[in-house]
Amino acid sequence: CGDEKNILAELEQNEVLWNQRMTWFWTRKEAVAKFLKLGGAIGFHQINTIADRPTIGDAFVNPIQLLSEYCGDYAVTIALSSE
Repeated sequence: CGDEKNILAELEQNEVLWNQRMTWFWTRKEAVAKFLKLGGAIGFHQINTIADRPTIGDAFVNPIQLLSEYCGDYAVTIALSSE
């Protein structure tokens, strides 16, 4: 997603922050794909996970709410039904 690429580009000079944010985005994209039972059928570049309500293209992915946290060097994301 372009928005996520812009954020990562701003962090290029700080490898630790870049890795943290990349892992954050990746876990969120995986959670969306698994929640929707799409697996690898969707390109992760199509999923925007900056906000807690993800979008695919310009459309919100209802009824998903994302909850993400860091635990040490790891990031974890849970996708929940917001209904």
